[in-house]
Amino acid sequence: MWFRRKIKDKATPDSSKDSAANKIAITIIRTQQKFADLLAKKAEHLSHAKLKIMLLSIGVCWFGWSICLVIKGFITNGSQQITLQINRMNIPKYTDHTGEEKLQPQWQVTKDDYAKLQKFRKYMDSLAENNKRSYDSILLTRPHLMDTVLALENFYKQQNR
Repeated sequence: MWFRRKIKDKATPDSSKDSAANKIAITIIRTQQKFADLLAKKAEHLSHAKLKIMLLSIGVCWFGWSICLVIKGFITNGSQQITLQINRMNIPKYTDHTGEEKLQPQWQVTKDDYAKLQKFRKYMDSLAENNKRSYDSILLTRPHLMDTVLALENFYKQQNR
């Protein structure tokens, strides 16, 4: 009884949707309460031993039914298809990588490449001193050439720390 009063006190509708939902909820709770009262009246005359036996038998029945459903899911009858199949799961490529591999450069500057860079730098320095016109024309056609050479040299030095 106290349960119903509590629900009625809380049922202050703000809108028509809330009032409809509250009415439905109150009806469901009243039905549950009536069903619980009915079961309590029927179980009043039963002893504790009989109640325990009933509870155990109901539990055994539900457990058996659940086991039957699980087994039925794996068993086939001739032409029927398998109800529950266990298929291989496709795992996307590279799910076990952290991503740090991508941070590492794909290429490296080898000792031979570094020697070629040093040779090219000496050549460009000699052009800058002896043949300024050729040096300027090379830098006009390739504006960031010496910046790239410097970046590659720095990369080689960082790589070999």
